[in-house]
Amino acid sequence: MENFLAHEEYRGIIYQLLSEAYKLPEEAEKEKQILEHLLELLPLVSIETKKLIEEMIGNMGKEEGLEKVRRDHLKLFVGPKTLLAPPYGSLYLEEKGQIMGPSTRDAVRFYQAAGLKKSDDFKEPPDHIRTELEFMSYLISEVVKDLSELKEKEDCNREEVLNKCEKFLELQEKFLQNHLGSWVRPFTQNLIKNGDTLYYQNLGKITEEFVRFEVMENLKQVKLEFEEIKRN
Repeated sequence: MENFLAHEEYRGIIYQLLSEAYKLPEEAEKEKQILEHLLELLPLVSIETKKLIEEMIGNMGKEEGLEKVRRDHLKLFVGPKTLLAPPYGSLYLEEKGQIMGPSTRDAVRFYQAAGLKKSDDFKEPPDHIRTELEFMSYLISEVVKDLSELKEKEDCNREEVLNKCEKFLELQEKFLQNHLGSWVRPFTQNLIKNGDTLYYQNLGKITEEFVRFEVMENLKQVKLEFEEIKRN
């Protein structure tokens, strides 16, 4: 179980760091710390990401690097002109590209199924890229927390804990299939095409690569390993 927990912990951290990387940058040093942490973890998924993240760190460290990245963020995600990389899933999943449509309400149902309510401190819409990445991190962290308690506490109800973990693994799979994994490619392609900085061009590349890896390979392996834990 130790290897499973370590693997899940780094999965959750990657989702969390990617979510933070999509915030409006405030301090160059803080953004570099996020990138350096990603640099430690993402090459475990794909060695090609190492060069991409190093380029992002270098881009942030250049003279006026932070200000250029901030301007790029506003142009891509905020406006006031037409957004060049809208960070809202509904704009990619809805036929008419509407905001807060059926796909957004479906995302909210996933959050509710996980027992979450919107925090007043979190200002992004339910289908924002940051929200969906953050949600995946939360689902993973709950599995890690519950299995860690099962491992350490003799009085835990094993069946109850495993059932909850299985539910949260199913939520991960369905959320990736129906939401994040369904719109991440057109979104990140907009970043790669329209971003003025290597920071956002490369952020698009590593986000797409990681989510694709999750959908195609990683989550399937996670479920197989969890089945092994249930049998033991």
